[in-house]
Amino acid sequence: MARSGGSTVGREDFNRMLDLYRTPSQRPHGLLLWNYARFARDLDDAIYYKALLRNRQIAVHSLTDPIPEGQYGRIIEFFIDISNEEKRRQTSTDARRGLRDLVLRYGCVSGVPPIGFKREPIPATNPETTSSAACFFAPACGSPLYVHTAYACARKMIG
Repeated sequence: MARSGGSTVGREDFNRMLDLYRTPSQRPHGLLLWNYARFARDLDDAIYYKALLRNRQIAVHSLTDPIPEGQYGRIIEFFIDISNEEKRRQTSTDARRGLRDLVLRYGCVSGVPPIGFKREPIPATNPETTSSAACFFAPACGSPLYVHTAYACARKMIG
């Protein structure tokens, strides 16, 4: 499964590739990327891992990022890496803002409920809720709970 390029943690295939390329007989001549954002969106990781591959004589090339040949190519590549990191940061901020807005507006977020709970639409009885119906999490065994109560119960269950 593909993972975000924000970190190499949890990117087993990426790490396996780097381990494989330690052995000179296993090294390709080049690594062809769709774009540098798919390789790494963290500036330090992007610089480090591309330098690591290049030090092993592996060319790193993007199909979609326009990197000129010559002495200024690395500078353009650096700016692309900065842009990728900023886009990752902005996307994360936008996602958090959107999830917060969903909770404030509808009393819940979409997606998979916490472990041990199921999603059930029920009429809103909370006067603070502006919607006539809201989403709540209900324990698999019974009564509906408001979202904040469900998370508190889940924390107690987990310990």
